[in-house]
Amino acid sequence: MKITVLSENTVPVSFGLTGEHGLSFCIENQGKTFLFDTGQTGIAVSNAKKLGIDLKKTEAVVLSHGHYDHADGLEAVLKEIGHPVKIIAHPSVFDAKYIVSANSKRYIGMKLRKEFIEGFLKASFEFHKSFTEIFPGVYMTGEVPFTNPYEKIPDALQVEKNGKLEKDFFEDDNSLILESGKGLIVLLGCAHRGIINILSSVKEKLNQPIHAVIGGAHLHDTGNEQFDFVKNYLKKEKIALLAPSHCTGIPKIFELQKDLHEKVQPAFCGSVFEF
Repeated sequence: MKITVLSENTVPVSFGLTGEHGLSFCIENQGKTFLFDTGQTGIAVSNAKKLGIDLKKTEAVVLSHGHYDHADGLEAVLKEIGHPVKIIAHPSVFDAKYIVSANSKRYIGMKLRKEFIEGFLKASFEFHKSFTEIFPGVYMTGEVPFTNPYEKIPDALQVEKNGKLEKDFFEDDNSLILESGKGLIVLLGCAHRGIINILSSVKEKLNQPIHAVIGGAHLHDTGNEQFDFVKNYLKKEKIALLAPSHCTGIPKIFELQKDLHEKVQPAFCGSVFEF
């Protein structure tokens, strides 16, 4: 199994790639190639070429949720793939999402509509709300329950329902789980429902040890109480690799490294993980 970061906020200088506020992974596993998220602008396509990855081999695209920085690279990616593929997501992925403050409201949902993707880009959709095996040994979490009092979604993240804005509880938030000989590999998009809620759900569903956790943990704006809860949980778990990125935030990644030491290896743009 090989996992390559095609799009992410940070690029090591020596890689010669381009970064963006976004996230995209290419997964090559058991003869299948598929993407988890597409980044924001299509940079995933140019970075894939520089990394020697042929996106035309892609069989499917899995979307973690409907935010622009994970899904707006979809048009460029599908055009590069050049043949009809399956897009796997939660049915709420097209909900109108906003970030709201006292003086502003900014749209942060997907720009593409389902009709355009199906009609013009010739992709098809497979929607799941619950935990599902999407390929042999590959699962999507579906709607993860909130099981602790610490991981909370900021009130500023909202969704439009029936013409009114309300707090977004991210029904569409999905993570990927891949079985490997070393244990489970968990890929996070943004972990809006909480990294610990997600890992607890994965352990309950599959009853297997978690070997690695890779991706966005949405810790950049967390307070001390929530961050300490997450950090202490991760210290107790026998996870061999924690590879945070994107919305985890660089300062929080460094704080995790202080306590978890060599287990923490940031998943920056161009990073490759093999299991």
